[in-house]
Amino acid sequence: MKILFVLGSRGEWGYIKPVIEEAQKNGHTSEIWACNMSVLSRFGQLVQEIEDQGYKVRHKSLTAIDGDSRLAMSRSFGVTALSFADFISNNKYDWIIFSGDRSEQLAAVIVAAMNYIPIAHIQAGEKSGNIDGVSRHAIARFAHVHFASNEDAAIRLERSGEERNRIYITGAPQLDEIRIDQLPKLDELISRKVVNREKYILAVLHGTTEDESQIDEQAEVLIEALSKQELPIIWIGSNNDSGATAIGSLVKSSLRLNDKFYVNLNRMDYLSLLANSQLLIGNSSSGILEAPTFKTPVINLGRRQEGRVKAKNVIQGDFNLDSINNCLNLASDPDFLKNCESVTNPYGDGNSSQMVIEILEKIVPDYEFLTKQISY
Repeated sequence: MKILFVLGSRGEWGYIKPVIEEAQKNGHTSEIWACNMSVLSRFGQLVQEIEDQGYKVRHKSLTAIDGDSRLAMSRSFGVTALSFADFISNNKYDWIIFSGDRSEQLAAVIVAAMNYIPIAHIQAGEKSGNIDGVSRHAIARFAHVHFASNEDAAIRLERSGEERNRIYITGAPQLDEIRIDQLPKLDELISRKVVNREKYILAVLHGTTEDESQIDEQAEVLIEALSKQELPIIWIGSNNDSGATAIGSLVKSSLRLNDKFYVNLNRMDYLSLLANSQLLIGNSSSGILEAPTFKTPVINLGRRQEGRVKAKNVIQGDFNLDSINNCLNLASDPDFLKNCESVTNPYGDGNSSQMVIEILEKIVPDYEFLTKQISY
C-alpha cells in the first residue's frame, strides 16, 4: 500500500509516528503531507526534525495565516483545503490517514472525501470541549474507517450514525512508542540542561477557541498560582491556536531563575519530562492520553478536554486561583499519589499501530465501501 499521513502539529506526530513505523515494517510506502505549525520555524520546525530521523516528507505546505485569532484560523482552513486539493490532484494514494481533531485535518479530509480516496481516522469518536471536538466528529462523517481508542469512543461513533463494521477499537497509537527504558533518562536531561533539577512541575497551556476573550486572564491566574510553588516550572509553548502568542508572552515575562520555556521539544524529550515530572498542569491532551501510562499526577484545567475519558490520576479544576490551589494541594496528597500508582490507561496498551495496519491490509476499498450512508 501507498499511504499518506497528514501532519499539522506536534501532537499529531505522536499519533502517526508509530503507525508509519509499523507500515514501513510491513513493506508499505508511507509519506507525509506537512502543514500548519509543523513547517513553521517559530514553532520549532518539527518537519526538519522528522526528516532528520529519516521519515519521508512528501510535501511541505505553508498554510498558516498569521494573526493569532479566530479569523486567522478560519482563513488558514481555506488555504489548507486549497493546498491539499492541488497536492492530491498530482499524487495517488491507497489510503490517507488522518489523526485527532484539529482544523487542518478537517480541511484536508473534506478534500480527500470529495476525491473518493479511502480515508482512515485515528482517535475517532472521542469527546472534547474545544472547537476541535466539533471538528473530530465532522471528520467522522467523511472517514471510511474509524480507529477508536476505547469503547466509549466507539459507542459514540455508532450512535452518531456510523456503520458498526467501519468502527475498530485499537487504542491510541501514541502510546505505542512509550517504553520507559528507551526514553532519555532524567540525568541526561539535566546534563543537556533541558531541566536544572530532578524535581519540577510541567505546565502546558493552550488557548481554547471558545474562551478567546479570557485567554490572558487564564494564563495570568495559572502563572500566579505556579509562582508560589517552590519547584521549578517547565513550560511548553502552545499549539498554533488563537491566543498562542499572548500565552507565550505572558509566560516568558514571568519566568523565575530555574523556570524554563520551550516553544517546542522533540517527542522523546517531552515524554521523558512527563514521565519524570512531579505533576503536569494545564489543558494538554497529553495529560489525558499519555500521563496515565507514567502514573504522573495531572491537573486539567477548563473545558479544552471536557468530556474525555479520564483516568484517576487526573484532577479537574477551573481557571481561578482557589480552584488551582485546591488542585495543587490534592495533587500532593499521599492518598491521591498512592492511587496514581495503580492507574490503568483507558486509551490502550501500546499495540495500536499493528492493529491499524493489519485492519487496513484486509480492507478492499471498492465502490460500495467508498459510498458511505448514515446508518439511520
